[in-house]
Amino acid sequence: MSTSTSTDQANAPARPMMLSDYLRKHELGLNLLRLVLALLVIFSHAFPLGGWGPDPLWPTGTPATSYGGFAVGGFFAVSGMLVTMSGMRSSVERFLKSRFLRLVPAYFVVIVLTAAVLAPIIYVLSNHTFAGYFSFSTQGPVMYVIKNLQFPFTLQFGIDNIFLTTTPYGRETGLSVINGSLWTIPIEIRCYLIALLVVLLGKIFGVTRTALVALAGIAFLIVVGHVRPETAVVVAPEWLPYSHQAYELVFVFLCGAAFGSVARRLPMNKVVAITAVAAFAITSVLGGAWFRTIGLGSLAIVLPLVAALLPSSRLGVFRNDLSYGTYLWAFPIQQTLAFLGIAAIHWLFLGGSVVLTLVLAGLSWKLIEQPSLRLKKKRLRVGRPRTAPL
Repeated sequence: MSTSTSTDQANAPARPMMLSDYLRKHELGLNLLRLVLALLVIFSHAFPLGGWGPDPLWPTGTPATSYGGFAVGGFFAVSGMLVTMSGMRSSVERFLKSRFLRLVPAYFVVIVLTAAVLAPIIYVLSNHTFAGYFSFSTQGPVMYVIKNLQFPFTLQFGIDNIFLTTTPYGRETGLSVINGSLWTIPIEIRCYLIALLVVLLGKIFGVTRTALVALAGIAFLIVVGHVRPETAVVVAPEWLPYSHQAYELVFVFLCGAAFGSVARRLPMNKVVAITAVAAFAITSVLGGAWFRTIGLGSLAIVLPLVAALLPSSRLGVFRNDLSYGTYLWAFPIQQTLAFLGIAAIHWLFLGGSVVLTLVLAGLSWKLIEQPSLRLKKKRLRVGRPRTAPL
C-alpha cells in the first residue's frame, strides 16, 4: 500500500511554478536588476547635469524618452507587482506600516542631511560665508525640509540659489535643483494607495475579480491616454507634479499590480513568458506612449525572466538592496561633482557619481533601511507569516 502510494506520488505531474515561486527563487537577481535600473538613472542624468547635452535617447525618436525614463518605468512595474503581492498576504495595518518603513526613513534622512550638511557646505563654498544660510524664506533650508516632509502634496527641489549659477544644469534651466529625483516620490505614494485598493478588493471579492478590476483600470487608462490624452488629468490631476509622466507611471504600476494580484495562481510557463517578451518587443517598434505604458508594464514579467538567467550562486552580495538608496542619493552627488567642475572629465564624473552614490546607498541600507526592515519583520511576526521576502 505504501509502495503504491509512493509510486503514485512519484508519477504525479509536478506542480507548475507560479509567478510568486519564481520571484522568490530569483529574488537576488531581481535585486541586481533593480540596482542596474538605478544606475541607468545616473547614466541618464549625467548628460543634463554634466552639461553634455541631452540623454542619448532624447533626439533619436526611440520608444523610451530617455534611459532614465525606461529605468523609472521598470521600477514602477516591478514595484506594482511586489507591493501588491505583499499586501495580499498581510492586513491593511501591516501593509501601511510596511510601506511607510520601506519608503520614509531613508527619504527623511536624505532630506535632512541635504539641508543640514550638503547644502551648507555648497553655500559656504559659493558665498565664502555661512551667514544667511539658515532662514525661513520660502526657498530656504527650513522650508525645504518642511515641504519635502509633506511629500504626498508638496515638493521643493532646491534651496535658495544653490547650484543655480554654479552647475551646467542650473545655468541651462535657470533652476536651483539639489535633488530632482524627488518628483517620483508623491507618485509612488499614490500608487501605494492604488495597491491598497487592489488588495482590499482582493480580500473582499477574491483574487480573480481583483485582477479584473486592475485590468479594467488599465483599459481605462489606455482609453484616457490614447483616445483623449487631454483628459489625463482625471488620473493625474494638475496638482500632481509631472502629471503626464505620472499618468504613465500609474499605468505601469497598475500592470504590475494586476500580475501581483494573481501571482500565486499565474504559472510562469512559456506562454506567459513569450507573451510578455512579445508585448515588450512589439511596443518597442510601435514606440511612443504604447511603449511607455504597455511596454514598460510588461517589464513586471520580463525582468524576473532576465533575473532567472543570472547565476544565483554568485549573487549573495545582492541580499543588500541598494537600489532605493542609489536613486535617492545620486542626483545630489552628481550636482555636487558638477559644482566642483568634475563634469568636464566625462569618465571621472560618471565613475565618481556611481562610486560615491553606491557608498552612500550602502550606508543608507546598513544604517537606515535594513534596521527599518527588521522592525517591519518583527511586527509582521505577530500575524500570519510571510511566504516570501520582498
